[in-house]
Amino acid sequence: MSINLPPVIEMVRELKEELNRDVLVLNPKEKDKKRFVICISRDISEADCNMLKEYGKVVIFNNVLYNNLDPLSYNWDYLVLDHRQKADRYYHLKHIKPIESQLNVILFCHGIEIQDLKNDNHYDNVISKFPERQARADDFNSLLLIERLPSPKWWWSLAKCLFKNYANVS
Repeated sequence: MSINLPPVIEMVRELKEELNRDVLVLNPKEKDKKRFVICISRDISEADCNMLKEYGKVVIFNNVLYNNLDPLSYNWDYLVLDHRQKADRYYHLKHIKPIESQLNVILFCHGIEIQDLKNDNHYDNVISKFPERQARADDFNSLLLIERLPSPKWWWSLAKCLFKNYANVS
């Protein structure tokens, strides 16, 4: 015995059957894609923040909103933690550190801090400026993880050469 239902209810029933039939399959690249935690020890410029927003969702950590939330439970591509703030450092230790293998952790700091922090194993990379704008987010993200090559310092080589020759003459 079938009951004639209004068309709206029939549409809901058909939609439910269709949803049960179609299994939602995530893009495998999306599933394996790691999110970025950007720890800062200096301010990010407005231009850099806007550039990050072009490549994904940026969440600037707010202790009041996110303090007791698991970082994987809310939507973001780039999570910015200010390591100058005690609450942000605590959140990093409590929530980010245990799942570090699932995330890319970058430190954004002053140029003079880089040498001291490069050997620190807490970060995947230490940068003092963001990479140039790229056409694709994947390219930008890979540049975030690559250690920058220092530019040659001709004046340093010249000074070493002069001192070396001066030492040989004396």
